[in-house]
Amino acid sequence: MGDHYNLLLQIDLASLNVGQDIDEGILNVKEGETALHWVTAKAYYQASHNTSTAKK
Repeated sequence: MGDHYNLLLQIDLASLNVGQDIDEGILNVKEGETALHWVTAKAYYQASHNTSTAKK
């Protein structure tokens, strides 16, 4: 599936969850943007770490 499949999957799921939280009024748009940024950065870090570890 590719090295970045897990990264894309995590980001897609996070986007859906954040969108639902905004729609339900749990988060406002600014809070949603912050949450999505944090999740995206974390997913990227984890995917990068897993890829570099697997190549060793």
